[in-house]
Amino acid sequence: TDQPLDVAQRYFVEPRLFWVRSWEDVFYDNERLARYRFSDFGGGFDVGVNLTDDAQIRAGYLYTRRNATVETGASLLPEGDRDDAGITLAATYDSRDTAFNPTRGVAAAVEYAHVEDSLGADFDWKRLEAGVAWALPVRSDVIWLTLAGGTDLGSPMPVDRYFMLGGPGSFPGYELGELRLTDYWTASGSYLWKIK
Repeated sequence: TDQPLDVAQRYFVEPRLFWVRSWEDVFYDNERLARYRFSDFGGGFDVGVNLTDDAQIRAGYLYTRRNATVETGASLLPEGDRDDAGITLAATYDSRDTAFNPTRGVAAAVEYAHVEDSLGADFDWKRLEAGVAWALPVRSDVIWLTLAGGTDLGSPMPVDRYFMLGGPGSFPGYELGELRLTDYWTASGSYLWKIK
């Protein structure tokens, strides 16, 4: 959690340690070909500033040791251990009236990672991702608009760090994480009609 550095809680630091295990399917031409287990152990240290009650900027260092193991299917992604380490930058803005089913406001986030061997990584790569969502009231109804995108900035990002799309949150016609991409952009809109 954030540790404030001043009484007004404007400036903060956030040290963290983590261990995460996840399972991801790998698809080709709509067919599931393999299932991988990823184990990530690492830590990081961020410094940041709360610009307003709604906006925050942070920068830090992040180190992750990733182990990738194929559990079923063909060996399509690199297996074994790899170190990812580098500088991270993030900015967020959230003026929504509630995080779940907002009726007004904007939420936006930008995240950047610069991973390189001089900072402890095995490979050099970059990643930039941004998104913005609006909740616009129309009489007693609500319009939701969302824009998002990501890029590897032309760097050789590892395949297991590609952007994953698919499933209810991005493309419902695809399986969860079916699309693995180095670059993407999406736009969506919804009209929520209040019946009662």
